[in-house]
Amino acid sequence: ARNWFGNSTRMIFGGRILSSERRAVLRSEIADSLRSHGAVEVGLRLPSGRWGVTEPIVSRGSAAEGECVFVRYESARSIVFGYDHRGFGAVYSEPIPVDYGTDHHLEICLGALLPEGDFGRRRLRLLLDGQEVLDAPVVFVADKKAPVRIGRNDGLSSACTPQFTGIFTSLSWKESIAPSRILGMAAPMELTLQLPQGRTGASEPLLEAGVTGAADSIYVIYSSPTSVRFGLDRWGIESRLSGPVSVDYSKPVRLRISYGPVFPANDTRSNRILIVCDGRTVMDERLEFSGAASSRRFIGANPLQMSTSGPEFTGKILAVEAVR
Repeated sequence: ARNWFGNSTRMIFGGRILSSERRAVLRSEIADSLRSHGAVEVGLRLPSGRWGVTEPIVSRGSAAEGECVFVRYESARSIVFGYDHRGFGAVYSEPIPVDYGTDHHLEICLGALLPEGDFGRRRLRLLLDGQEVLDAPVVFVADKKAPVRIGRNDGLSSACTPQFTGIFTSLSWKESIAPSRILGMAAPMELTLQLPQGRTGASEPLLEAGVTGAADSIYVIYSSPTSVRFGLDRWGIESRLSGPVSVDYSKPVRLRISYGPVFPANDTRSNRILIVCDGRTVMDERLEFSGAASSRRFIGANPLQMSTSGPEFTGKILAVEAVR
């Protein structure tokens, strides 16, 4: 250990350095903030010469039930990201070309840390240097208070080593408005969707409000490889279905939805459903809603088990915005 700065301290440490260890950043104190938006951002400097080794990036849980997002150093030119929840199996990305000599930026969207009702709650999404490298439905540890560890795997997963041996150059969380907060606003909303391919004939939820026995659901039917239909299911009341709407499944679709139950009872929009798809009005009606009195609202999920759609939207919800 040398003093390269020429100040008043001795030029060389005179004792004995018994051991040295480069520890990964540990920021368990950010866990409370993570729960509000579910995204953590880290700057990474990957270790070289660790080919075939798998190391933790973020872990969560306890010895009884744990989960871990990890990286495997596949070769001198590629890595693979993965997620393991003990007892539920693992998911992996495709091999990703990478330069080990360059610092990287990784955004980790942990669905389990989002508020109840948010569309990403059942998914894990990873972006490396701005590019999506993994997006998969997963079963997260259910305990909302489970501690979050950065760069550590304290026996939570058998899929990787105990510690990340590279360097975290930065650590922060991504500030954003949770979709559940947008659902609570008295305003129309815009959804930007990437529709799933190969789901012809299936029906999936987009927006849901109410409680079991008194709920409404807006859903999409993949009616053909070139078209969809939109529906409104009102529990115990006659439903509505749009005509076929031409879409290109390879391109994002933008929906504007004015949904009666999000507005106060004295608002003229409280008894109206308006759906506009890529600038085309596909449904515009005034009617009674079953779930109008409920504040329980969900995006891309069907927790109330409406019979007209499956359990969740299997495409990608790219953005949710309130329209002023």
